[in-house]
Parts: sequence; structure tokens; C-alpha cells
Amino acid sequence: MRRREVLILGASLVGTAAARRALGQDPVPSPRAAVVIGVDRPGDLVPLNGAASGARMFGDWLASEGFEVRRFIDDTGPVEMEPIKDTVKELVKRSNLTQLVIYFAGHGCLITGSERWLLSGAPEDSGAAVNFAASFDRAQLWPVSNIVFISDACRSRPESLRMDFLSGESIFPAPEGAVSEVAPKIDKFFAARPGQAALEVPMGENVTQYEGIYTSVFLEAFKRPDETMVLDLGDGVKVVPNRRLEDFLFREVRKRAAQRNINLRQWPQTDVCSSDSTYIGRLTAASRTEEARAREPNLSDVVSLALAQVDPSLSAPRPEFSKASVDAIAAESGFTEARSVILAAPDQAPSGVFLTSGFTIVGAAVESIAASAGARTERAVSGEQTIVHVEFEGPAATVAIRFENGAGTAVAGLRDFVGHIVVEGGLVRNVSYDDGGNPPSDRIRELRATVAAAAELGIFRIQGYGEQRTRQALELGNALRMGKFADPTLGLYAAYAYNEAALVDMVNSVAGLMRGDLNAILFDVAMLNGELSGRNLPDDVFPLCPMLSQGWNLVRVRDVQLPETYMAAQPHLLPALWTTFGAPGMDLIMQALEDGRLR
Repeated sequence: MRRREVLILGASLVGTAAARRALGQDPVPSPRAAVVIGVDRPGDLVPLNGAASGARMFGDWLASEGFEVRRFIDDTGPVEMEPIKDTVKELVKRSNLTQLVIYFAGHGCLITGSERWLLSGAPEDSGAAVNFAASFDRAQLWPVSNIVFISDACRSRPESLRMDFLSGESIFPAPEGAVSEVAPKIDKFFAARPGQAALEVPMGENVTQYEGIYTSVFLEAFKRPDETMVLDLGDGVKVVPNRRLEDFLFREVRKRAAQRNINLRQWPQTDVCSSDSTYIGRLTAASRTEEARAREPNLSDVVSLALAQVDPSLSAPRPEFSKASVDAIAAESGFTEARSVILAAPDQAPSGVFLTSGFTIVGAAVESIAASAGARTERAVSGEQTIVHVEFEGPAATVAIRFENGAGTAVAGLRDFVGHIVVEGGLVRNVSYDDGGNPPSDRIRELRATVAAAAELGIFRIQGYGEQRTRQALELGNALRMGKFADPTLGLYAAYAYNEAALVDMVNSVAGLMRGDLNAILFDVAMLNGELSGRNLPDDVFPLCPMLSQGWNLVRVRDVQLPETYMAAQPHLLPALWTTFGAPGMDLIMQALEDGRLR
């Protein structure tokens, strides 16, 4: 009987739609749309068992919530890039679109600090992957009130060289006309933190059907939410706002992973910019609420509380947690270790060495150094540190440093600043600067170690919403700048955080202050400021490539014209927070600087 009722209702709706078309009255498309992608079998990689089925289940749920759902799932054929891009382009051009959900389930990996979602042609086809950072950057240009990215995919490092070449593409187009003055509120939901896998498990006792833990928990949040998660909109409508999902996801995903194997670690990450009333899904008649549970600290809390210890103004209001609970999460996540490594590294020249401009390098022996025209370098070794004296004709220069294993980096040398480079396992783990080589204050030392450790985990961001978020951004800027930049890399981190939060004016402020203080600007800040798009690189930009690895994801999408040498070196980037080139890439850069072909 129920099947017949459904069929009759479906026929009635089809008939109504046909009548409207006959009268020239096509129904207005839904203001809520979703692009759902599920790929079990990209290329010759190990097949997944629950990505396609999870995507289909998630798409069905979104459809029940009134979304117009476009599905790209490989249980019906290969999933290719162009149809996805065409669909996103069509949707974002709709004048009535207010909410767009992008969901992906499948193989993922972390390259140059950002996610790649693998489609059917990957990894053989380097373009058959969604470049998340590029997609996020383009998404900010469209006048859609709320865009939601949901990723049930691994965020671990590539296991093979060919995966490193997955450049990927943005699925969002560039606007053809003027960019909207109001940026969308973009919410991000990741199944795991950087470096972790997203797990799929058998469904109950059925070993032939699998589900992604994250997708299952996400849907469960609307079936049995904690009572504190529910917002009553009146008229019997109850919803779970996006802002109230983070604690549930963090708690339940971790618990389910541990239930399968105590050694398994899957820690979801959530970053919500939308308002307290913005939601994807409602509670149904079958939903039931659970009693409120005591909050447990998550990674955002760890970073927020660590920043507050340095400067109370830097923390958005959060609940009180026991020190033991916060310390446990900090240690288990790797935050404590990352911060300790940076704090323990020497951040001044050895006793008896007078250095006001140049670099100290610790953690790797230095094989060779090259600098752009107008800069002269002299190298010395003191204990475990390599000391590089740099004499400048101008305010800044590009300095390339090759380590004994052949890898290396290209960084900005700044007049009257000493840069400190920490290398671990042949990769650049941290870069910092001190004005005139003077020892930093304890506050600056702790601040930059905390910020750098958070950035390494991918969780340095502006907290709060609306006015609170703007206030946090202003206080962050005030804390990172004391007169002259205490450390230009703090401005660099801030610019990326402001860009993630679509605070364009704050990025512009960092750029202006940096130029005023240094008479030069770091490449990343100039790129985020938009001034490198579609034009020749200004003479005061150093170096001529991103210093943070994540910046490489934005070069093409922002139409930045890098010198050919850096473009040729890009495929040889190694998985580090700070730009680190493999030996072939350093060969190109060192030779070009020595020949005078790079500044």
C-alpha cells in the first residue's frame, strides 16, 4: 500500500511539473543544492568499500532535507572532473542559491599542505583530483550565503612519488564579472586531522557492506543529538545548526575508531563560520535527543587555550577544562611535541658570534648557499649551527640553502633580521626571524612556537563568529605586531588565517604594515593580498615563490606568474610545512641564482 501511495504521489508531482512547463511556468529551483561525490575505485589504488554507498546515503539524506542533489558516484561509471566543474558553475550562478553543500567520500591525501580528493582517473592523471585549497579559495568569490565542504577522506601523506604530482583542480570557477563584495560563510568538516586516515568499517555483523565512520557519525548527529545541539525554530521545526556539530563529531568519531581498535586514531576537524541558526538538517519524528554531556576538549580548544596563556585576548570564550584533559589531547595530537621542538631550537646566534643580518640553521648540515643579486653571503659552522652572514644592498634578497642530503629551501633574507631555520629529517619544520639578531622576548618565543605548532597541525585559525570573529582577528593582529614586526613570519601566519576567514581588509592591513616596516613584502602575503594576480611580480617581493608549502595550492588558481625556474622546481616539493625542495628542484634554483637569472 505504501509503495503505491509513493508512486501515485510521484506521478502527481511529475504531472504538476509537466503542467507548469506547458504553461511556461517552470518551478523555481531550490535555494539549497548539493554536489555529492563518491569514489571507491580511483585508478589502480586499493579499492574502498564504503565511499560510493556512503555518498549515495548522504545524498539521499540531503534530498530529504530539500536539497537539489547532483550525484557523481562511481558505482554507475567513472567520476570525471569536467562534469563536476560544469555542475558547480551552473549552481553558483543561480541568483536564488543560498546554501551549497560539497560532499566527498573516497581516497584523499595531503600534498603541499592541502587535501586532494581523488577521482576515477587519479593518480595517473594529475588533474583528476579536487584541489581543496584552490576550490576553497575560489568559493570565497561567489555570493552564496553558506557553502559547506564535507570530506570523508584520508588526510595522510602520499605513499608514492606519483601521488606527489597530483596537482588537482578547483571545482569552483572564477567569476566572469565583478566579485561579490560579501564573501560567503564557508564551513569545513574534515573526517580526520592532517596526517590521519579516514576509516571505513563493516556495518554491524555484515562483512560485505562497509560504511565510513565519519559519514555515519555525521548523519547520526541528526538522529540522536545531545539536547544542547538542538535549536527550536518554532512550528515544530527543530534543527542541528552547523556550529553545534563540532563537539559531537569529535567525541563520537574518536570513540568509534577506538572501539574498532584501541590503537586507531581518527580526529575530525571542524571549522564553522556560519551563524548560530545556519543548518543543513532537521530532526525527524524518529529522532531522539540525548542528555547533555560534559564537554571534552578538542584540538581547537588546545590551541585556543595555549594562545590564551600567551595573551588572554587571543582566545575566544571556551568552557573550562581540567588541565589533565587538555594536556592529554595536546600530547596525543602531536601539538605538545611540535611546540617543544620549536621552543628547544636555538633562536639566536651562538655566544661570541655577532650576527645582525643572515640566518642560523639547525638540524642539518649546509652544503651550499646562493643568493640573488645585491646580496653577499658568508658561511661558518659553530657547534651544531650553521651561521650565514648576509650583506644587503637593498632591503631584502632571496637566499637558497641546500642541505647535505641535496634538499633545501628558498627563503627571504631581510636586512637587519636574523632568520632561524629548523630542519628535521631533511625537511624545514620552522622558520622565524628576530630583529637585529636580538634575542626574542619570552612572550614572542612562546607565541610563535604556539602558532607554528598549530599551523603544522592545520588548526591555526580565527575563532568565533560575526563581531566576535572580527574582534578576534583585530586582537590577533595587535598581538602579532609590536611596533615593528617582532617576527615577520607571525604576519605570514596571520595573513593565511585572515584569508581562510575571508577577512580581506585584514590581509591588506598585514601587507601594508609589512611593506612599511620592512620596505619589502613576503611572497605569500602579496599573493594573498591579490596583488600578484595576472601581473609581473613587484620588485619588493621576496622570495619569488611561496614560503609556506600551502601557498603553492593557490599559485595557479590566483593566476600568479612564477619564474620558470620555480615552476620547474614545483614538482619536486617535499611534504613539509615550510617550502622544501628535493635535490632536483634545488639544482634548478641554485643554478639560476648563481647565473643571475633570479632575484
